[in-house]
Amino acid sequence: MKLYFDFHCLGHNKLPLYGRGKTWARNDIERLLHKLTIDEFLMEDLVVTRDDITCAYIKVGAKGEDLISGRYKVQYCPTEWRGEGNLYVSLR
Repeated sequence: MKLYFDFHCLGHNKLPLYGRGKTWARNDIERLLHKLTIDEFLMEDLVVTRDDITCAYIKVGAKGEDLISGRYKVQYCPTEWRGEGNLYVSLR
């Protein structure tokens, strides 16, 4: 419950991208996150805790700001997409 409280108190729910993926299947979101990491839009930071537990954190990568500003488009096709051609996922 604390995470929900902090998230809304910080105003993240008012960002234009908030809720954009709520209708997506979990596997499609995971695939997109992997693609964004491979393409350097996101960066994964692995941290080992004092209890020897590895935690992964995602941060904005080298090309992240370019993606948000619209200089890049991500070409991605969700598994449920049945249309012809490619589906372009726009983060703007």
